[in-house]
Amino acid sequence: MTIQKFDSEPANRRKYFISYILPLILIPIVLVVFNWLLFRNHSPLGDQPQVQQAQPEQPAAAIPTSVPVQAFNGTALENGRRLVVDGEGFGTGDWQFITGDWRVEENRLVQAQREGFDHVASYREPFSNYVFSTQLRHVQGIGGGIVFNMQSRDTFAQSHMIRFKEDNTVMFWGHFDENSVFNGQGFVEISVNEGDTHKLDVHAKETTYDIYLNDQLILADNPLIYSQGYVGVTSSVSEVQFDNAQVYPLGGEGIGIAPVANDLLENVEAISGDWVFDGGVITQTNMDGFDFLTGLNLFAQNYSLSTQIEFTQAAAEQDVGGGFIFHMPDRNNKRNAQLIRFMNGGRSILWGRYDENELFSGEGALDVPYNEDGIQNLRINVIGDKYDIFVNDELVVGDISLNANEGWIGLVSFSGPVTFTDVNLSLEGAN
Repeated sequence: MTIQKFDSEPANRRKYFISYILPLILIPIVLVVFNWLLFRNHSPLGDQPQVQQAQPEQPAAAIPTSVPVQAFNGTALENGRRLVVDGEGFGTGDWQFITGDWRVEENRLVQAQREGFDHVASYREPFSNYVFSTQLRHVQGIGGGIVFNMQSRDTFAQSHMIRFKEDNTVMFWGHFDENSVFNGQGFVEISVNEGDTHKLDVHAKETTYDIYLNDQLILADNPLIYSQGYVGVTSSVSEVQFDNAQVYPLGGEGIGIAPVANDLLENVEAISGDWVFDGGVITQTNMDGFDFLTGLNLFAQNYSLSTQIEFTQAAAEQDVGGGFIFHMPDRNNKRNAQLIRFMNGGRSILWGRYDENELFSGEGALDVPYNEDGIQNLRINVIGDKYDIFVNDELVVGDISLNANEGWIGLVSFSGPVTFTDVNLSLEGAN
């Protein structure tokens, strides 16, 4: 019988394994679990975003101070371009609700569904090189934020997002890929209170973006995955109010993109003539001149514009007319604008355009069916570089060429009195 000496080497191997090998195995597992806990609502386990703490040179993220909600008076965007603010009868296409329970309350967007993640509302127009700003208030829960550079307004796939985390520990940022999987790019420790209002801005530049909270820089020059696109607001597991949404050029002034502006005629402005504004009824009373203007304070491209025009107060011998002036390069003069209006108290129409010196050149005229009550309905459908004219919902002239494909919109009166009611503008496209 052979007697074998007891060998202690296995014990040494176990000690070596516990002291050196096991930590190398456990540490990555712990890091993956921690990362999953932080972003578990946006990425499946095993495909985690690379999340990094905000860079040391960034300002320390103290608990931000609540800012008061302020009214916004829009000004012109660069090159005279203005975002059309929603209005009664034409604004249904301005904000699109992708998921969630969205409603409009006093010019605020409210997302009320407190279950589920990534409820998004998107604005109708894409942008590049801009600032997107909004004020948000958490009614219940903490999970509000913004999305930007969305590649489609129908989905938040392929977009960037900045929002507060629903457990009220951090504000984080990153991007969604084509499968709507979120990839975190960073976070900063922040805690906010329900009921407080906070201003959140993103400066989306050519290749990077900056984040501001209550006008305090949180992050600078973070890389962009998508260089331009649509903007929107978002809410996860919380009810959030969004107010005073603005988009403006980098270094410029803001333009409101509020969800509703109470009334299409809320911002009408008399340019020439004697105009009386009484709710939804507008009357031009000056009888001694012609082509008096009032601006609707609207700038648009493709649209359908309509109104009902009443000539009953005009004397029978007067050549009284009324209609639209549109595609004005400037909001307060006729230079290079298009015109369509009735003549002879609504019995015929003419159309044409003004030149650089505001001199009118007629391009056509014809008699139209006339209602003996002195009330006519006028509508134009503007698509690209053409427009059509409808009287009492009947097409009378089609495919008239335009000087430009966008511009300011107003009403025009030839002598008076002329009364306009039921002014409506639809951005859904001409029909």
